[in-house]
Amino acid sequence: MEYYNPQLLFIHPTFFYQEPYHKDLFYRDFPLKALELSAILKKNKKIKTHFLDLRFEKDLTKFFSKAKFNDQQFEKAFIKVLEKESIQDLQNVGIISTSSFEFLQIEKISKIIKNNFPKINIIVAGHHPSAVPNNFIEKSKNYDIIIEGKPEIAFLNLFTTSLLNKVKKRKKPFLIKPKDVFNLNDVPLPDYDTYLQKYKDKTELIFTISASEGCPFHCRFCKIPRTKFRNYSFVNFLERFENLQNLIMRWNYQNPKIGFLDQSFNSALLSNKILKYIIERKLQDQYRFSCQTRIEIVSNHKNLLSLFKKAKMVVGYGFESANKGILYEMRKTSNPTAYIKKMKEILEFYENISEPYCRLNIIAGFPGENNETFLDTIEFLETYALHPNVQINPTIYINDPNTYVYKNMDYYHKTFQSMFLKEWWKIDSDPLKNSIPLKSSKNYHRSQLVKDYVERYRNILVKFKYSSIPSLINWKKYFGNWSKNLT
Repeated sequence: MEYYNPQLLFIHPTFFYQEPYHKDLFYRDFPLKALELSAILKKNKKIKTHFLDLRFEKDLTKFFSKAKFNDQQFEKAFIKVLEKESIQDLQNVGIISTSSFEFLQIEKISKIIKNNFPKINIIVAGHHPSAVPNNFIEKSKNYDIIIEGKPEIAFLNLFTTSLLNKVKKRKKPFLIKPKDVFNLNDVPLPDYDTYLQKYKDKTELIFTISASEGCPFHCRFCKIPRTKFRNYSFVNFLERFENLQNLIMRWNYQNPKIGFLDQSFNSALLSNKILKYIIERKLQDQYRFSCQTRIEIVSNHKNLLSLFKKAKMVVGYGFESANKGILYEMRKTSNPTAYIKKMKEILEFYENISEPYCRLNIIAGFPGENNETFLDTIEFLETYALHPNVQINPTIYINDPNTYVYKNMDYYHKTFQSMFLKEWWKIDSDPLKNSIPLKSSKNYHRSQLVKDYVERYRNILVKFKYSSIPSLINWKKYFGNWSKNLT
């Protein structure tokens, strides 16, 4: 049987209505899932792939920051970019979603491709197709294949079976829900090389690696799908880790950062081994490492703090709130009193060392939040965390469709009189603003939350010794202007 030419262009979308603050948040990561899929396809099926990252296409970026623009001008510019990729010679395009913020742009670019290059198979996968697949089925004329869930096995099967030959004969897209998962220990290093051959000047992008997949915890604000928690073998990890170090020396030796992507680094069976490996080989003198971990795990294994210090590992602690009711509602802990006490102990450790610093992640505006609970967290931070060696990283709760909260909005409305925008990703305006609940609780409207957020955190954020002045300016401008507009 004759198959289509097995070449694949991965497109990494972004979103419209961008301001400088958005770029601080969303322009520092590689399109990792696309790079992983590319590496798997090349290793297993010898598929030729390449990448188009819309964030960095100069002919398109001017459209992303405009509130309104001419659709025809955007289409013309996008087609020109596609033609540079020899789109007319391709049979398959994979659009990989990393956020629901991208939904409207995915809709727009897929329609342009379908109208101008109708022979191309459009495959959409990733975060939003998995969270809300019906959004793509509704617009079935724009897509040929929709992958819901983990896409690795699905992509491999597409280039093994005759499915790609059949899609044009159907009036509706194929919806694929893979039952099998790819063996973690067969996962190669993401295809950084191919990507960087095209975007070699993007030195701000941070290289990452994982020792595990998924998370054994189930916080109600988390958008990570509830999948089985799995660990890589140490042999597999070391192979990818050593390859990654070599790759960084080739592409970005002036900014040698390695971030561990594990949702809970110290839940990974390999975490202690990895820390000791770094220390024994003095890799901390050559690279800057970072990870995320759980407060209770570190508090119950105090030797970890010593290992973090020796490895110069910058650790992000997901503290989230100092209010006991909010912590319980988040399902962050079943014992908020002990949890807060453990956080104090960890902070005391960092206040007595010069390096590395730690990061404290905070979520404001979770359903149930009010002025009192908000101030509980501010008071805690001002009392225990205002130190040059502690980076406080506050965000406002985003009601992602993959969270427990989004799937149970009625509960939060009945319990706290919270109010949300349903399907906020379909609204043609700033998706970050639309994703934030209209009310956290009965008397705590979004306008008051944003005002409190700006007023109370602007003095806290400058205390960190490595604060980025440009990023702080972007943060203040974005939320300051929004606060004025809301009131």
